[in-house]
Formats: sequence, C-alpha cells, structure tokens
Amino acid sequence: MLNPLVPLHLIAGAHNEAVMLGLLVAGLSLAFEHRYGAAAVLVTLAALVKVPAVVALLVVVSLAARHRGLPTSVARTAGVAVGTAAAVTWATGMGYGWVGALGTPVYRHSWSISSALGRVALRAAGRSGLHLGDAPMRLCLALGVVAALAVAVAAWWHRRRLGPAYALGLVLLAAALLGPATRPWYALWGLVLIAAAAHGRARLAAALGAVVLAFVALPSGFGPDAAQAALAAAGVLVGLLAVGSLRLLLPPAAVRVAR
Repeated sequence: MLNPLVPLHLIAGAHNEAVMLGLLVAGLSLAFEHRYGAAAVLVTLAALVKVPAVVALLVVVSLAARHRGLPTSVARTAGVAVGTAAAVTWATGMGYGWVGALGTPVYRHSWSISSALGRVALRAAGRSGLHLGDAPMRLCLALGVVAALAVAVAAWWHRRRLGPAYALGLVLLAAALLGPATRPWYALWGLVLIAAAAHGRARLAAALGAVVLAFVALPSGFGPDAAQAALAAAGVLVGLLAVGSLRLLLPPAAVRVAR
C-alpha cells in the first residue's frame, strides 16, 4: 500500500486498477484457502473490470487440480466464470458490447514499448523513402504481444519453482509493459503480486521499477516539473533519513518489526 504508484495513481487518479487488484488479491487468497468457487467468482469480477486479470483463473485451476483433478477443475472454474460474467452483464443491462471493445488497446495511437518502437520504425522508413503504411506499427505491436506471451509461457513453465502467485505477477507485469498499451499504473497488475510472493533481488528490482515509473507520469498525464521533482526528491530523502534513524536508534529486532 506504500508503493508510490498506489497513492499517486490508484487513489489520486481514481483508476479502475484499484478495484481490479482488490478483487484479484481477494480471489487468489480464497483460492489458497481451497475456496475455489468463490475464488473464481472474484477473479472473474476482477477480469470484468480489467481483462488481464482473467489469467488468474489459471492459478485457481492449478490449485484446485491438486485436490479435484485437472478436468473437473477446468470445467467447474470455467462454468463459474462464464456464469458470473453472464450474470453481471445481465444485471448491469449493458449488454455484450464490452466483448468487441476488448480490442481497443490494439490501436496505433496507444503508447507502449512496442508502439514506441513502431513509431521509430515508421520514421526510419519515411526517411529512407519507404511508404509502408501502418505495417511497421502493426508488426511491432504483434512482436510486443509475442514477447509478452513468451514471458508468460516461461513464467508458467517454472511456476512450481516460483510459486503460482509470483509466476502470475510476472505474467501480468509482462502484459502491462509489453502489451499494445502501457500506463505507469498498469505495472501494479504484477507488482502487487510480486511484492507479496517474490524473494531476493526480484523485490528490489520491483521496488526500483515502481520508483522510476512514479516519475514517468503524474495523474495529470504529464511528467513532473522541476518543483514537483524537487518535492519528490525531498520526500525520498526524508524517508531515507527516517529509515536510517530507525537503524541507529532501535535494536535490530525492533527495526525488523517496524519494517
């Protein structure tokens, strides 16, 4: 909750990720407590807010399969998910237009790593006298999706060593950074789970990445100006001084408790 992206974007920016992540974490917690039906409902609700959360149903299935077998787990989880989506769609009266809207992020004006590479390729082609239309952009967006899928496959392949929550965090982080549309707060899709389940250097890397992303864009949609950057640096300095003071004034056991 003290991740700088949370108060900066989820709270100040009032983004849907706050709802999506709350439902997702609650659903996964129930899955680890062997309450697979309720877990599938909450994860599906999270996916109805932000569709990448649907990947977490694989975690529900994998945990349930340890007790019920894979075919039964897949059938039950899929049935609960479809039923939940249909019930919510009916209750809201909004219809199924949201299905067609799932392709909205795959748009040439979206910003992401892959779309940025596409823009560079377009400019390079234009300077070379080549008129390729949107082909370079479509290619780069497709390569970004392929890269995200490759990370997902690798993380899921090693899920026994990593743990299902950590593997899911890596999958969602890859989707946020390598997908067709990226915003700084999208990284929280994966960072929340990585913070809970990762270990060693992965935690440090995630923390440093969150700090960097916090400076990329403010809730206004623009980066910080000089005064805002100075205030942020002063805040970081105060935090470091506070942690340093705890280390000096308190015994090691008390510092661990304070952490």
